[in-house]
Amino acid sequence: MVATGLPISFIFWVFKSDYEVAISILIPICFLIIGILLTLSYMSYNLWENRKKNFPNIIHARESTSAWKDYKVLCLLEQSELFSYNHVISVYHIDENGYEILIGIGSVLNIQDDKRILVGISEVADGHKEIIEKLSRNDNSQLKKLKIKPNITIDYLNKNLSGGFQ
Repeated sequence: MVATGLPISFIFWVFKSDYEVAISILIPICFLIIGILLTLSYMSYNLWENRKKNFPNIIHARESTSAWKDYKVLCLLEQSELFSYNHVISVYHIDENGYEILIGIGSVLNIQDDKRILVGISEVADGHKEIIEKLSRNDNSQLKKLKIKPNITIDYLNKNLSGGFQ
């Protein structure tokens, strides 16, 4: 009620009582203001609901197939608007203290019809091959400890340009 009463009060304040305003002008202005307020409220609600986009979870993992022989592991992710075809991704392992440690780099291979995302891990950091091997066997404990993000770090770019991923 305040949202509609305030604009109407403002209109009456602008058009002082000594002015005559036709009701045929006043009603459309009120509806216009109400429409704008409803639109802004709807947009605010959507922004509030979508304020934090979470990274998708890994649904399933497996060894690479012959079609993607350059990749060590294939992972199927939940749907997400954050990923797009052929984007570079980074793979993080969450250790027992909650730190995310970069363990691999890959790319988005396919966005399926059901909106799930197929990613391939192409490079694995030294010392993390065991984690990737467990992942390739679809080890559920590893699936929960990994996070795949739609970006790469500047460190990876620098190391990759200078001769390898450590």
